[in-house]
Amino acid sequence: MKGHLSLIVAIGLVVGSANTIADEHSAPTQPDVALSAYFCTLNDGRSMQDLDKAVAAYRALSSANNWNTWALMLTPRFSLLDEPDFYWLNFGTFDYLAEVGREYAEQGQAVQKAFDKVVTCKQALYGSRLKYPLQDESTLAANTLVQVEWCDRKDGVSMDNMLARHSANAEAAAKNGENGVWNIIWPIAGVGPLNVLGMKQRDFAHMLWLPDMAAYMNLIDRELNGGDGYGRRNYMESYADCDGRFVYDVTIQNQPNRDWR
Repeated sequence: MKGHLSLIVAIGLVVGSANTIADEHSAPTQPDVALSAYFCTLNDGRSMQDLDKAVAAYRALSSANNWNTWALMLTPRFSLLDEPDFYWLNFGTFDYLAEVGREYAEQGQAVQKAFDKVVTCKQALYGSRLKYPLQDESTLAANTLVQVEWCDRKDGVSMDNMLARHSANAEAAAKNGENGVWNIIWPIAGVGPLNVLGMKQRDFAHMLWLPDMAAYMNLIDRELNGGDGYGRRNYMESYADCDGRFVYDVTIQNQPNRDWR
């Protein structure tokens, strides 16, 4: 994997608040899409292996309906937080996720019953914008690891400065032919002043998707030993307050097979 998005890390992965995202017109961007997120905890006496039957039933229903979404299960890899056991993420356009939800309500009663026997979940809605690479989300490469970092924009940092730096990151990555996927998410509905862990809800998060652990370790090695860390330190000191980086294993449960638009 060429560079593992090292340019974005070196420059500092500059991202904006919800208002910044909504007002971004200075560079080509993807339209905002929906992220329907489920925060799931295993019921007493249940294990991740008990999920297999429910997941298999979901995959069969998704295949039968030819759902054109990303459906991903995230389980913690690097995290000391008392988190949910897993996160289930559905990415798609807002109108299409609504259509899928209607079909699931009509046809998925047995699937939902299988899930309810094993897990208890809470749901929230987020917006998502793909920052790199700028292509239809249905054509993105499948990845097995994601780093998530929640942040607030620092007081006094203008949106124009944030956007300029932000756009430069994506342009530099494209020029260098970097691989990987970078998107920004922000809460829309179902999220209060405290997040699911009881901590202050941040304004936005950036998500960095990588093919495997080797790619992630290469990224961190370049940051610490290859001189790529300056941009990140500058970003943390001058642009944003962040909660830290948390890494999750990604299991793909459904993948798009045609353009979203």
